[in-house]
Amino acid sequence: PTERLFLGIGAKGVFEDYFGNTTANFGMDGGLLWVMNGGLQLGASILGLSFDDNKIPWSLRTGASYRLTDSMTITSDLIQYSDSKARIGTGVIFEMPEVEDVGVLSLRFGYYSADDQGQSNLGILKSFKLHRTSGLSYGIGVDSQSESLYRMSFDYALVPLGALGTAHHINF
Repeated sequence: PTERLFLGIGAKGVFEDYFGNTTANFGMDGGLLWVMNGGLQLGASILGLSFDDNKIPWSLRTGASYRLTDSMTITSDLIQYSDSKARIGTGVIFEMPEVEDVGVLSLRFGYYSADDQGQSNLGILKSFKLHRTSGLSYGIGVDSQSESLYRMSFDYALVPLGALGTAHHINF
């Protein structure tokens, strides 16, 4: 509605089949982002609103980010799921100076207050003595502004889940 306030709404159909027991439902998501002067952004979203709360789990998220310098941003959010206690996440993003025809390289580190999931077996974490840390995540991203690369972006995140293994998130 304005140059600093952004709204989003989404609708989804959810179909589940558990060994012949099928259900179908309709859900909605909504979000709000307010970009303030001075590098501060505030946001909120609700995901999974439905007419039958027992069929689609919902989550409420609120968050903020603050750009400290041209190369460093701090983020934090509070997440409340319908079936568990509230969680807090925080992180920092370091952006390297833009390289012509490549783009902006970002390094990300974060912490999420998840339940302790045990000791990780990932060798690189053991070498840095981080194999007993639950809730930490690491990432890297390249955001191209070049016409020759069609303004593409690539993001990778490594999320250790303790004894459950490691999740690798890749977005292109």
